[in-house]
Amino acid sequence: MLVVRLELHDPKRQSVKELGKLVIDEARGDDVHADYVAALGEVEQTPLQVLAAPRRHGQVHDHPRKESAWALVATALRSLGFGRVRGRRET
Repeated sequence: MLVVRLELHDPKRQSVKELGKLVIDEARGDDVHADYVAALGEVEQTPLQVLAAPRRHGQVHDHPRKESAWALVATALRSLGFGRVRGRRET
């Protein structure tokens, strides 16, 4: 399971505010590829609570295990609807 926390750092106030979290969990796979569930959650939720009751959810299919964790995060964010130009659909 990968957990990515989005934080807003304010150096003037020396404060950190968590804005949300992304949880990516393996659904199934083999030695070469895997399928993942992506879930976007609220600040107060634990990762398991995010998976059980996400604000948004998506799926990543047949992702190569040899790719970096950041590539998986980018693909998971796209599955949640992020990274698209408004008014245009990806083809």
